[in-house]
Amino acid sequence: AYAGSQEALSVGLYSRVQWVGFEGAPKTFTFTMHSPMRNKKVNLGLIVLADRLGSRQETGFMFNYAYRIEMGRGKLSFGLAGGLTNISHNLNSLRYTDAGDILLQDPGRRALLPAFSIGSYYYTDQFFAGVSLPLLTSHKMNQETGMYRIGFDPANTNYSLSTGYLFTLTHKLEILPSLIFRTNHATATLLDIHCSVIY
Repeated sequence: AYAGSQEALSVGLYSRVQWVGFEGAPKTFTFTMHSPMRNKKVNLGLIVLADRLGSRQETGFMFNYAYRIEMGRGKLSFGLAGGLTNISHNLNSLRYTDAGDILLQDPGRRALLPAFSIGSYYYTDQFFAGVSLPLLTSHKMNQETGMYRIGFDPANTNYSLSTGYLFTLTHKLEILPSLIFRTNHATATLLDIHCSVIY
């Protein structure tokens, strides 16, 4: 639903590297692009993701569609996203001591899985708030067959709420505190608090 909210073509490239110095440490690379169309109510976006953790590699893309309407002093947007994720396991990259382990006989497993998200986003010049259900579909692997089972489990769905407010201190200095609240009934609840200084 955030797509097109910058009122111009926006492009981003992000890199995240964790546990630097450890072999097989997590690495994530993300490319994003979104823009409003000629019909200002329609906005489109694209997300490309590459994620690596040990022998597991995940690459995928999602197309984003947002429909935006005027609402009071701001704008309300409704978003849908859909794409594909390719998950692979390169077992040859593992070091092991039991060469006869049956789990290591398969040189690698691959799966091409669908991904869907929905959300809504309201914003003004100073305030924003959004709610989303990212990655609605669940992908559970059957350990016996090595196949993924695609489904939807409301009890295991991620829920995300974000909000923030822009304070103008001077004509050159602004502060933007914000928070992201994420919860999943089956795992954990997280609260991220941010503050950006804009000069």
